[in-house]
Amino acid sequence: MDVVNLREVTRQFGVQSALRGVSFDVNQGEFLVIVGPSGCGKSTVLRIIAGLERPTAGSVQFGGRDAAALSPGDRNVGMVFQNYALYPHLSVSENLAFGLSAARVPKSRIRERVKEVAALLELDEMLTKKPGQLSGGQKQRVALGRALVRQPVIFLMDEPLSNLDAVLREKMRMDLRRLHEQTGTATVYVTHDQVEAMTMADRILVMQQGEIHQIGTPDEVYHEPATLFVARFFGAPPMNTMNVRVRHREGGWTIGSPRHGERAIITHPEAHKAEWESLVAESQCWLGFRPEFTVMGRAEGVQFSVRVTDVETLGPRSHVHALWGDDPLVYVLEHGQSTPERGESVWLTAPFSSLHWFNEQNRRMRSLNKIGHVHAVPEAAGMTNR
Repeated sequence: MDVVNLREVTRQFGVQSALRGVSFDVNQGEFLVIVGPSGCGKSTVLRIIAGLERPTAGSVQFGGRDAAALSPGDRNVGMVFQNYALYPHLSVSENLAFGLSAARVPKSRIRERVKEVAALLELDEMLTKKPGQLSGGQKQRVALGRALVRQPVIFLMDEPLSNLDAVLREKMRMDLRRLHEQTGTATVYVTHDQVEAMTMADRILVMQQGEIHQIGTPDEVYHEPATLFVARFFGAPPMNTMNVRVRHREGGWTIGSPRHGERAIITHPEAHKAEWESLVAESQCWLGFRPEFTVMGRAEGVQFSVRVTDVETLGPRSHVHALWGDDPLVYVLEHGQSTPERGESVWLTAPFSSLHWFNEQNRRMRSLNKIGHVHAVPEAAGMTNR
């Protein structure tokens, strides 16, 4: 059953469009993460679901009921903000109880709910403390508890972990997933952090400039990006992408850059004939492959001769930056592999299984990705906030 449905929601601010025809559903028990760069419309979506803003066009439904006539209080949503929004003069217990007290819930029921939520969030020993006496992680748990105590039909979380340090943020990610599994409450979580999206979401909704670029599981978004933007947004380092032309030559095909004239070498050009012929029909297209699937040296796939420009050593792995003509690209070396020198020329291979193709409109050319296959999602530790 769907908890919330958005249909063709548009939000105008004067001549500027914050949202453009946004449509998606939030399923019962789902953890949906909305991710994208600053200003893409993520928080506007949350505010419209909560009733804090009205859409210029389109509709929002709660359980099949049109929400246009529902006030924010009638929607029974639990909101958690980036800045916690706790009352500094009230104790933790009073902060947790505030919403129920305002709704004139009987005191015995309030005490019962506060006790239940405090136990769930491990706040039992802090109930008499004021927010000023708490750490960032503790404040965040109180903010979660204040939303949870009302037993909302849906949680709306707007970058709730962005003020925490890296170690605490990782712990809170696990705590939030545990809390979600225990309560089963549908959750819409907004972030610009791809690690949070990949590690927490059942589904990810990727936005850019007020539009949805893709909705899918973390595996689908990472390994089958629908647009060039999605391909570049996820991954650390992000996907290598280059504008190329594919041309038919006697005995096979060539991949060349229209910008600088460099050409890559295709091994076994007789393989995947139908796919290469489809690419020839495109005047130009985008080729993408992820750094972690790139092979150093000449192997089966598409081979590039590159010049190394820099090497970043990151403990168990290194990121090697290089140029193919004027096109920058990155590949990953694991600890113990031979590291090239700056200025050295080396060969790299993008295996056929790692190739992604996008047309001139930056859309995924799905019929061509038969060349590749789906890999497992990389370890979250190999990804960083972009």
